[in-house]
Amino acid sequence: MIDGYVKRGEMGHARMVFDRMVCRDVISWNTMINGYAIVGKIDEAKRLFDEMPERNLVSWNSMLSGFVKCGNVEEAFGLFSEMPCRDVVSWNSMLACYAQCGKPNEALALFDQMQAVGVKPSEATVVSLLSACAHLGALDKGCICILISMIIELRSIPLLALHLWTCMRNVEKFPLPRKFLMQWSPKMF
Repeated sequence: MIDGYVKRGEMGHARMVFDRMVCRDVISWNTMINGYAIVGKIDEAKRLFDEMPERNLVSWNSMLSGFVKCGNVEEAFGLFSEMPCRDVVSWNSMLACYAQCGKPNEALALFDQMQAVGVKPSEATVVSLLSACAHLGALDKGCICILISMIIELRSIPLLALHLWTCMRNVEKFPLPRKFLMQWSPKMF
């Protein structure tokens, strides 16, 4: 029932049901935290998160995602640093936060940390890195080669290649990215 109210954005009704529950499990807590984060009530989400008797990775990622959606970089990184364990979703949330909030150097440094601990990148990782590199104006040939090799390894060519091309068009160093992409097309398609 809580999930239904949350999906409709009716957090008042969801909270009423949640408060009347005799036995709350981690799923009900996570649903409420995620719901508050979605509707932008990050303070309420954090209050519930702090009250949670037992947290799992979904709990941490839901709260992290809430901070990211609100563009609260400091709170997001603080929570990320406290996480007892992280998965690719955790890393990607923090990478996206940095990339979207104009902190590309932090995004690239975090990606280095992600690689150092052995977390395998996903498509979302590449999109955040592309955004960070484009923001820096660092879409040079070396950067592009690394990102294209990641795209090929992930086997997500069409979507990520399109994102790469879009980022390249925003960088004056590459007025004709089509020529470069044509060079890679036999390897990509």
